[in-house]
Amino acid sequence: MLVGGIGPRTLRLSGEVADGTVLNEVFTPEGVREARRLVAEGRAAAGRDAAGHRFVVYLFAATGEGAAARLQRELVTAGVADVPGLGVAGDAAEVAERVRQYAEAGADTVVLLPTADEPDPRASSGSWATTYGPW
Repeated sequence: MLVGGIGPRTLRLSGEVADGTVLNEVFTPEGVREARRLVAEGRAAAGRDAAGHRFVVYLFAATGEGAAARLQRELVTAGVADVPGLGVAGDAAEVAERVRQYAEAGADTVVLLPTADEPDPRASSGSWATTYGPW
């Protein structure tokens, strides 16, 4: 079972009862590290081993012409434009580097969310798949 959460209580609860945690697009790599710490607290309190608990993180991603502006509009729409470090805008290599940062922070899976106004979602998704390959 996976539990989605953003607050400390829910993240600890996820550690106590779930096999994994889903973090939405308001988490930076540093936020993932903090979430892992809170989940580990919950697992310890429940007498559960921290190994095997998976983390899924959502990440806004924009590529191609106007990527930075499209990402900014998405962050404004989501009400998180004032949070530094959210999302990634750039070419496939820049997106891949950002995904690596999330992986290094403890994300097992990073779900790339194209912006709502992505001009060619199929092309951007294809370039991401080619760049990353199987994770």
